[in-house]
Amino acid sequence: MEKTELAEMMQARSNIYRLLDRLFRREVDETFLEVLRSIAAEDAHLPDTAAARASLRKALSSDSQDILTDFAVDFARIFLGAGIAQGTVAYPYESVYTSRDQLVMQDAYEKVLKIYRRHGITKTEADLYEDHISLELEFMAFLCDEAVAFLEKDDQASFEENLKEQRNFFKEHLAWVFNFTETIREVAGDSIYSSAADILDGFIEEEKQLLS
Repeated sequence: MEKTELAEMMQARSNIYRLLDRLFRREVDETFLEVLRSIAAEDAHLPDTAAARASLRKALSSDSQDILTDFAVDFARIFLGAGIAQGTVAYPYESVYTSRDQLVMQDAYEKVLKIYRRHGITKTEADLYEDHISLELEFMAFLCDEAVAFLEKDDQASFEENLKEQRNFFKEHLAWVFNFTETIREVAGDSIYSSAADILDGFIEEEKQLLS
Protein backbone atom coordinates (compact mmCIF):
# COMPACT_ATOMS: atom_id res chain seq x y z
CA MET A 1 0.00 0.00 0.00
CA GLU A 2 1.32 3.46 -0.91
CA LYS A 3 2.16 5.96 1.84
CA THR A 4 -0.72 8.25 0.84
CA GLU A 5 -3.20 5.37 0.98
CA LEU A 6 -1.86 4.27 4.35
CA ALA A 7 -2.23 7.79 5.74
CA GLU A 8 -5.79 8.05 4.43
CA MET A 9 -6.67 4.70 5.99
CA MET A 10 -5.19 5.73 9.35
CA GLN A 11 -7.11 9.02 9.25
CA ALA A 12 -10.36 7.24 8.39
CA ARG A 13 -9.84 4.84 11.29
CA SER A 14 -9.14 7.75 13.62
CA ASN A 15 -12.37 9.45 12.53
CA ILE A 16 -14.46 6.37 13.28
CA TYR A 17 -12.77 5.82 16.62
CA ARG A 18 -13.57 9.42 17.58
CA LEU A 19 -17.18 9.11 16.41
CA LEU A 20 -17.66 6.03 18.57
CA ASP A 21 -15.80 7.66 21.45
CA ARG A 22 -18.33 10.51 21.38
CA LEU A 23 -21.31 8.14 21.14
CA PHE A 24 -20.45 6.40 24.40
CA ARG A 25 -18.82 9.28 26.29
CA ARG A 26 -21.88 11.34 27.16
CA GLU A 27 -25.45 12.09 26.14
CA VAL A 28 -26.32 13.22 22.63
CA ASP A 29 -26.57 17.01 22.40
CA GLU A 30 -27.94 19.17 19.59
CA THR A 31 -24.60 19.46 17.82
CA PHE A 32 -23.90 15.73 17.88
CA LEU A 33 -27.48 14.96 16.89
CA GLU A 34 -26.88 16.86 13.65
CA VAL A 35 -23.65 14.93 13.10
CA LEU A 36 -25.49 11.63 13.52
CA ARG A 37 -28.30 12.70 11.19
CA SER A 38 -25.77 13.71 8.57
CA ILE A 39 -23.97 10.37 8.84
CA ALA A 40 -27.21 8.39 8.72
CA ALA A 41 -28.33 10.27 5.61
CA GLU A 42 -25.09 9.75 3.71
CA ASP A 43 -23.71 6.68 2.00
CA ALA A 44 -20.33 7.13 3.66
CA HIS A 45 -18.73 3.93 4.88
CA LEU A 46 -19.55 2.88 8.40
CA PRO A 47 -18.63 -0.50 9.88
CA ASP A 48 -22.18 -1.68 10.39
CA THR A 49 -24.84 -3.80 8.80
CA ALA A 50 -27.77 -2.56 6.74
CA ALA A 51 -29.99 -3.39 9.71
CA ALA A 52 -27.86 -1.29 12.05
CA ARG A 53 -27.97 1.69 9.70
CA ALA A 54 -31.72 1.30 9.30
CA SER A 55 -32.25 1.17 13.06
CA LEU A 56 -30.04 4.24 13.50
CA ARG A 57 -32.12 6.16 10.98
CA LYS A 58 -35.30 5.02 12.72
CA ALA A 59 -34.05 6.19 16.12
CA LEU A 60 -33.02 9.54 14.70
CA SER A 61 -36.35 10.06 12.92
CA SER A 62 -38.37 9.71 16.11
CA ASP A 63 -41.40 12.00 16.28
CA SER A 64 -40.78 12.61 19.97
CA GLN A 65 -41.29 16.17 21.12
CA ASP A 66 -37.98 16.04 23.00
CA ILE A 67 -35.68 13.53 21.35
CA LEU A 68 -32.60 14.76 23.22
CA THR A 69 -34.27 14.11 26.57
CA ASP A 70 -35.28 10.65 25.37
CA PHE A 71 -31.68 9.91 24.39
CA ALA A 72 -30.41 11.24 27.72
CA VAL A 73 -32.84 9.02 29.65
CA ASP A 74 -31.71 6.01 27.62
CA PHE A 75 -28.04 6.85 28.21
CA ALA A 76 -28.53 7.16 31.97
CA ARG A 77 -30.56 3.93 32.16
CA ILE A 78 -28.28 1.80 29.96
CA PHE A 79 -24.83 2.94 31.09
CA LEU A 80 -25.38 4.42 34.57
CA GLY A 81 -28.24 2.27 35.85
CA ALA A 82 -30.39 5.32 36.58
CA GLY A 83 -33.87 4.30 37.68
CA ILE A 84 -32.93 0.61 37.89
CA ALA A 85 -33.16 -0.95 41.33
CA GLN A 86 -32.36 -4.42 40.01
CA GLY A 87 -31.33 -5.72 36.63
CA THR A 88 -28.59 -5.45 34.05
CA VAL A 89 -26.55 -2.31 33.41
CA ALA A 90 -24.01 -1.97 30.58
CA TYR A 91 -21.27 -0.31 32.61
CA PRO A 92 -18.76 1.06 30.06
CA TYR A 93 -15.58 0.02 31.89
CA GLU A 94 -13.14 -2.69 30.86
CA SER A 95 -12.54 -3.74 34.48
CA VAL A 96 -16.19 -4.71 34.91
CA TYR A 97 -15.85 -7.25 32.09
CA THR A 98 -12.35 -8.53 32.82
CA SER A 99 -12.07 -8.68 36.61
CA ARG A 100 -13.18 -11.67 38.67
CA ASP A 101 -15.60 -9.67 40.80
CA GLN A 102 -16.79 -7.40 37.94
CA LEU A 103 -15.72 -4.23 39.71
CA VAL A 104 -14.38 -0.91 38.42
CA MET A 105 -10.77 0.25 38.85
CA GLN A 106 -9.19 -3.20 38.69
CA ASP A 107 -6.14 -4.43 36.74
CA ALA A 108 -7.32 -3.08 33.38
CA TYR A 109 -7.67 0.39 34.87
CA GLU A 110 -4.12 0.30 36.26
CA LYS A 111 -2.67 -0.95 32.97
CA VAL A 112 -4.29 1.63 30.70
CA LEU A 113 -3.47 4.41 33.16
CA LYS A 114 0.23 3.54 32.85
CA ILE A 115 -0.03 3.47 29.06
CA TYR A 116 -1.70 6.89 28.92
CA ARG A 117 0.88 8.38 31.26
CA ARG A 118 3.71 6.99 29.14
CA HIS A 119 2.27 8.93 26.21
CA GLY A 120 1.70 12.07 28.25
CA ILE A 121 -2.08 11.75 28.02
CA THR A 122 -4.38 12.93 30.80
CA LYS A 123 -8.16 12.67 30.80
CA THR A 124 -10.32 15.78 30.77
CA GLU A 125 -13.42 14.33 32.46
CA ALA A 126 -12.88 13.68 36.14
CA ASP A 127 -15.92 11.38 36.32
CA LEU A 128 -14.57 8.83 33.82
CA TYR A 129 -12.13 6.15 34.90
CA GLU A 130 -9.27 5.51 32.49
CA ASP A 131 -10.61 2.16 31.25
CA HIS A 132 -13.90 3.72 30.09
CA ILE A 133 -14.71 2.56 26.55
CA SER A 134 -14.58 6.13 25.24
CA LEU A 135 -11.10 6.79 26.61
CA GLU A 136 -9.81 3.55 25.14
CA LEU A 137 -11.33 4.38 21.76
CA GLU A 138 -9.88 7.87 21.99
CA PHE A 139 -6.43 6.41 22.65
CA MET A 140 -6.66 4.28 19.51
CA ALA A 141 -7.59 7.43 17.59
CA PHE A 142 -4.54 9.11 19.10
CA LEU A 143 -2.33 6.28 17.87
CA CYS A 144 -3.85 6.48 14.38
CA ASP A 145 -3.20 10.24 14.28
CA GLU A 146 0.34 9.61 15.44
CA ALA A 147 0.79 7.05 12.64
CA VAL A 148 -0.28 9.65 10.07
CA ALA A 149 2.31 12.08 11.43
CA PHE A 150 5.06 9.45 11.18
CA LEU A 151 4.09 8.69 7.58
CA GLU A 152 4.16 12.37 6.67
CA LYS A 153 7.69 12.62 8.12
CA ASP A 154 8.80 9.40 6.36
CA ASP A 155 9.71 7.99 9.77
CA GLN A 156 9.25 4.31 8.94
CA ALA A 157 10.79 3.01 12.16
CA SER A 158 8.44 5.06 14.35
CA PHE A 159 5.49 4.12 12.14
CA GLU A 160 6.21 0.42 12.57
CA GLU A 161 6.60 0.84 16.33
CA ASN A 162 3.28 2.69 16.37
CA LEU A 163 1.57 -0.18 14.54
CA LYS A 164 2.98 -2.59 17.09
CA GLU A 165 1.50 -0.50 19.89
CA GLN A 166 -1.85 -0.33 18.11
CA ARG A 167 -1.92 -4.12 17.83
CA ASN A 168 -0.91 -4.61 21.45
CA PHE A 169 -3.42 -2.13 22.88
CA PHE A 170 -6.23 -3.48 20.73
CA LYS A 171 -5.48 -7.06 21.71
CA GLU A 172 -5.04 -6.33 25.41
CA HIS A 173 -7.74 -3.71 25.97
CA LEU A 174 -10.52 -3.93 23.40
CA ALA A 175 -11.30 -7.66 23.34
CA TRP A 176 -13.96 -7.05 26.01
CA VAL A 177 -16.03 -4.87 23.69
CA PHE A 178 -18.11 -7.75 22.33
CA ASN A 179 -19.33 -8.58 25.86
CA PHE A 180 -20.07 -4.90 26.41
CA THR A 181 -22.15 -4.56 23.24
CA GLU A 182 -24.00 -7.78 24.01
CA THR A 183 -24.98 -6.32 27.36
CA ILE A 184 -26.09 -3.08 25.70
CA ARG A 185 -28.43 -4.98 23.40
CA GLU A 186 -29.91 -6.83 26.39
CA VAL A 187 -31.06 -3.57 27.97
CA ALA A 188 -31.27 -0.99 25.16
CA GLY A 189 -34.38 -2.22 23.38
CA ASP A 190 -34.86 -0.22 20.18
CA SER A 191 -32.98 2.85 21.41
CA ILE A 192 -30.19 4.54 19.50
CA TYR A 193 -27.66 2.73 21.69
CA SER A 194 -28.66 -0.65 20.29
CA SER A 195 -27.67 0.72 16.87
CA ALA A 196 -24.50 2.16 18.37
CA ALA A 197 -23.62 -1.28 19.76
CA ASP A 198 -24.02 -2.85 16.32
CA ILE A 199 -21.81 -0.20 14.72
CA LEU A 200 -19.15 -0.62 17.42
CA ASP A 201 -19.27 -4.39 16.97
CA GLY A 202 -18.79 -4.05 13.24
CA PHE A 203 -15.87 -1.68 13.57
CA ILE A 204 -14.08 -3.74 16.20
CA GLU A 205 -14.49 -6.82 14.03
CA GLU A 206 -12.95 -4.94 11.08
CA GLU A 207 -10.11 -3.74 13.29
CA LYS A 208 -9.54 -7.25 14.59
CA GLN A 209 -8.99 -8.45 11.03
CA LEU A 210 -6.84 -5.47 10.10
CA LEU A 211 -4.56 -5.66 13.13
CA SER A 212 -4.21 -9.43 13.31
